[in-house]
Amino acid sequence: MPWLLTLILALALLLVPGVPSPAQMPALDPAPVEAGSEQLRPWWDTISASRCGRFWCSDVVLSRLASAQHGEMVLAYQPSSGMGSTAAALQAERRAEAVQVTLAELRQAMVRRWREQPLAPLPASAGQGRLFWLFSTAKPLHPFTPPVAIGIRNKATVLYLPDAADALLPRQVLVTVTRPDALQSALTIAVLAERWRMQIRASLSEQLWGAEYDRRYPFARLQIALLILLVAAGVIVVLSLLRHLMRQLQRRLRHRENALREGTRQYAIAAAQPAQTEAAASPRWLSKRFHLPAAVVSRQALVTQGLNLLDQGLMIANFLRLVCGLAALVLVAFLFPVTRFGSEVVFYQAIALLITWLLLLVARFGALLVLNYNVQSWVRRMSAQEESNRRYALRGVTYSRVLRGALTLLMVVVGLVMSLLLLGVDQRVFTGAGVLAVGLGLLARNLLEDLLNGAMNLYHDRYAIGDVITIPPHSGFVESLNLFITQLRGWDGQVITLPNGQIRVVENLTKDWSRVNFEIEVQLDQDLRQVLQLARQVADGLAADPDWADCLIGTPDILGVDAINHQGSLIRIWIRTQPHAQWLVGREFRLRLKEAFDREGIAVGRPIQSLQLQKERPSQR
Repeated sequence: MPWLLTLILALALLLVPGVPSPAQMPALDPAPVEAGSEQLRPWWDTISASRCGRFWCSDVVLSRLASAQHGEMVLAYQPSSGMGSTAAALQAERRAEAVQVTLAELRQAMVRRWREQPLAPLPASAGQGRLFWLFSTAKPLHPFTPPVAIGIRNKATVLYLPDAADALLPRQVLVTVTRPDALQSALTIAVLAERWRMQIRASLSEQLWGAEYDRRYPFARLQIALLILLVAAGVIVVLSLLRHLMRQLQRRLRHRENALREGTRQYAIAAAQPAQTEAAASPRWLSKRFHLPAAVVSRQALVTQGLNLLDQGLMIANFLRLVCGLAALVLVAFLFPVTRFGSEVVFYQAIALLITWLLLLVARFGALLVLNYNVQSWVRRMSAQEESNRRYALRGVTYSRVLRGALTLLMVVVGLVMSLLLLGVDQRVFTGAGVLAVGLGLLARNLLEDLLNGAMNLYHDRYAIGDVITIPPHSGFVESLNLFITQLRGWDGQVITLPNGQIRVVENLTKDWSRVNFEIEVQLDQDLRQVLQLARQVADGLAADPDWADCLIGTPDILGVDAINHQGSLIRIWIRTQPHAQWLVGREFRLRLKEAFDREGIAVGRPIQSLQLQKERPSQR
């Protein structure tokens, strides 16, 4: 299940915080950077600094909900002349961290003090009942929300908690509004300070409303979480049943595909079968066996299309199950303030990632349909032009399988790259990945060679699935191939796997057409013209036989006497046949020629040696 593992890996990346969205808030305060440290925060840290024009910017996430009005504050730092990028980024991060820690301590103290107070009645707008507590319902400021004022301190605009008669929180400065902050936001300092003041108050009010909901309905969040999990479990069960049905249908089609492939393989390696099996069979049965590859190839094309559809359906079902489970966990985590930050990190980044992977699955499905349609159209068009050539059917099956694997690999690579981009990976990571890719490319140059050679094999049509080839010293039936390896089924049933990069010379025994290269030696005292005439009669009789006529292409060629030696006279005959038919035709021709020789009394050649005996004279003893 490479696709499922890839999706799980991609979605697991969601658990690592990326670029903060408008609703992210750190669950734990990050450890402060030591004064002498020169190490920047990782790219997934919420306050990681980044370039924003001539400034360095860092985000302070305020809200736990998706509200554009109080999502985050962007703090800008202008480096001095001569300051390096690392030092400037560290300064921006230190400032954002200080503000973040101050606001986090304020929230904790505020909620702690509020819980010590008696529970006040709800405002008049809460008359709509439980709907008031929905996240989407606009709520007024909580009555206990502390005031936030704008003032001047050390000639700088600051936001602070003012002194008040009924204030339960001490006076403290929250954040300083600087000129780089205003320039980066394209606002004046006064306008930006007022915006930040409203954002801080809104985030504090949000924290208080959440705490009040827990006081009024202690078990409501747990009940909602159980309901969400039950609904998600029901949907997953339905998808699992649907997946089980598709699995059963897929197993049937796989069994059918294997049966068709085994039939083609058995036909292709007919030369390895016992001769008496072919001799005892009727010629009509043998001729029917010749038509097996064409029928098998056409059926394999239909089975392949069905398997493609089922594979796509299984991928989508697995994807939906994963999405359903993840969505349930995200919603449950979103209900509880303690885990809300992690859920929002997953939720907002998961939306983009899930949509990306879903679109890639749909694109792969559509691309497979288009590829299969174009391949089958090409096969039909080329086969119509050359009706006797079944080569295009074999190439169609091969191209469909190879293109399917290549398309899947391409979609996985594109999906991973887009996932990293959506997660906001720093460019330094891509730079390091590029260097790593170059290093791996140098180490894995054999894989690159396999890939290029595999592509050239397809382009030049050296062989296809269903061919019988010889790659010295190996021979067999091409059972499977892709851009990297070729698998042969040997004559004894063994599977031979060859890297494409190591394939230099290929002998294809079944491309376009095949040939019976028949040789026979007759004794030197035989009438060669009579032998040639008899061979011509047998060949013509085979070509005229309706059970064998479809197996032959053209008229057999009686080449004549090819050699004369001490064993006899060598007669060579060529019979051009359809692909994969040379073994059947050769066996039948040998049988008929032997019967004709027996009738005419023609003897086959045998080695002749001369022995001279010389008697020794008495004087030589």
